Amino acid sequence: WSHFDQPLIESEDVRVLQEGGRHSLIISHVTSDDEGFYTVRACNSHGEAENSAELYIQEPRPAISSQMAKLEKMPSIPEEPEVPENEVERFSMPDFIKPLYDLDVIEGKEA
Repeated sequence: WSHFDQPLIESEDVRVLQEGGRHSLIISHVTSDDEGFYTVRACNSHGEAENSAELYIQEPRPAISSQMAKLEKMPSIPEEPEVPENEVERFSMPDFIKPLYDLDVIEGKEA
């Protein structure tokens, strides 16, 4: 394994694993110094193979809690309570389609 064509030296944060036919590079704590091109070379009696990859480092996003703290400091606009659609009709003005009249109804029967 190499980093910018310089052989990698194993350390507490950089390890090279070989399990079966798999060779892995493990970087446990990544810093901006670890950014760049990594190359691995493997060879045996059948030939040689090489593969490279580029590692990009991004700064971590702010934690959700800090974003929530910013939102809590912002002035809030009072929200109107949500009202189910059927309640909107109940509190709206009636629209009479026939004139009102008295009606006698026996309890438990339909009007």
